[in-house]
Amino acid sequence: GVYFRCTARGRLLTHGDNSENIRWVAVHEVAEWVQRTPDLFSLDLAGIVYYLQHIGVGFPLP
Repeated sequence: GVYFRCTARGRLLTHGDNSENIRWVAVHEVAEWVQRTPDLFSLDLAGIVYYLQHIGVGFPLP
């Protein structure tokens, strides 16, 4: 699967304006982000944790 995460500031545009620092990250990096800063994933957290657990990279829920 593919997960896109970004932080946006400023005025909403109808067309893109050259995103910065775009990169692919390893699944284990995503798992580390989820463990360290789960509040950054808000509504998507349950789905991401489920996927990570399903592929064996996740961590057990409390």
